Amino acid sequence: MKRINVLLFIFIFAALSFGSVLNIFYSYDCDHCEILLNGELQELLHEFDPEYRYYEVTNKKNMDILYELERVIDRAAEDFPEVIIGEELYYGEELGSDEFIEYVGSSPVTSPEIQTIMDRGTFTKDPFWTKPSDTAAADTTIAKVYMAYFYAQGCSHCRKTDKMLEVMKQTYPLEVDYFELPEHILLFEAMEERFEIPEKNRLGYPKIFIRDRVFFEDEVEPGPISEFIEALTTETTPWWRDIDTQKDAKRNILTRFGKFRLSAVIIGGIIDGMNPCAFTTILFFISFLTLIKRTKKEVLITGISFCTAIFLSYLLIGIGLVAVLRSLNFIETLSKILYLVMGIVVLIFAVLSFYDYFKFKAGKSGEAILQLPDYLKKKAHNIIRKGKSAKNIWISAFITGILISLVEFACTGQVYLPTITFVMKVPELRVRAFLFLVIYNLFFILPLIVVFLLAYLGFSSQTFNNTYKKLGPSVKVITGVFFLILGGMLIYLSL
Repeated sequence: MKRINVLLFIFIFAALSFGSVLNIFYSYDCDHCEILLNGELQELLHEFDPEYRYYEVTNKKNMDILYELERVIDRAAEDFPEVIIGEELYYGEELGSDEFIEYVGSSPVTSPEIQTIMDRGTFTKDPFWTKPSDTAAADTTIAKVYMAYFYAQGCSHCRKTDKMLEVMKQTYPLEVDYFELPEHILLFEAMEERFEIPEKNRLGYPKIFIRDRVFFEDEVEPGPISEFIEALTTETTPWWRDIDTQKDAKRNILTRFGKFRLSAVIIGGIIDGMNPCAFTTILFFISFLTLIKRTKKEVLITGISFCTAIFLSYLLIGIGLVAVLRSLNFIETLSKILYLVMGIVVLIFAVLSFYDYFKFKAGKSGEAILQLPDYLKKKAHNIIRKGKSAKNIWISAFITGILISLVEFACTGQVYLPTITFVMKVPELRVRAFLFLVIYNLFFILPLIVVFLLAYLGFSSQTFNNTYKKLGPSVKVITGVFFLILGGMLIYLSL
């Protein structure tokens, strides 16, 4: 018992006296590794004087034990350098964090399991920045393995995968076709379609294809890939080189966007119908009818006539816009420029919608940017006043609705025009453009119909106004999100 206590004391004393060990995994050609490991890290930890052990990952043993250590620690880093100390793994910006510095200062002890794995690696006391000359040669007894590798610039996980593949070429006769995204997005889409990859896993990277197997982001490791390669009994082929990307993949991408078709049109119509331009005018109309003592029946008839006029007017405006856009589709360059510009404008509208949200939230809705200018508001109110004495109120309401539509299009067109542009850009929507216009405008007048029905049942314009002030911020946020999605799609489809 006494002997055990002495040994335990010696172990604790050694751990506290000699500080901790930093096991650093890096790559010789990693620029930010060189900057960090050539003085910055040492300066950061100088007061603790830890021992530094550098494991260069072009060495296959070091790469293998790194992935094994990540599984034991249950944490995977996306980029180099990786520092394993005690039983923790740190990488990237974490290496400058207070948490990391404090952990190093606590002189953590490496567990026996982790130490056993570390002992299988090869480390140096100082890092080096030239390619090692003692890399192993690939096993020529294994048939050539063709691999399609999709990656993106700026993807830290991809940088780690690049190094992993470089090391794996020391063991296997790999021929890797490198496809950078988004340049090869059509081929990527076509290959994912061939494998019937679920939507939730689409377009993620890095991703590797070998024969009839696809390795997703969380499977891109030496273990699963090596296991699959070693189980191969016949030579693989680069089948992806024969895919017709221009036809099949583009159709699949547009089909995916097409799933947004009806919902985009319906959402666009409702949002447009609830925007301040349309709502403030309808509230003024109801208030004015009440003021001049119109009966409930007249209010109902007025609402039907007014909404019908709004519907028909916007439908005709939409048909005209469709005709213009359809003619521009024959001039490909001009068409692409138009859709690109429209996408950028819509993204600007998104920013302005979020700005308006804060104005509404602060009770300053009058300072919102996306609303009908004051002079057009006055114009709309004057049009309504001129119809007050008409004997046949429904005729007056119909004419007023047409005139109001023309005046308010300067504001409501912010949603209407981008939605029509989206419909005309996606082929499967274009052929049914008229049907989508009808659906859009039915949902556009839906809020107006609801307001008129509630007015018929006795709700006052003041009640509507108070309710709308509460809903205004939410409407602006929803509009902003809608603009972001639609703008992004228009820009993508213009490319």
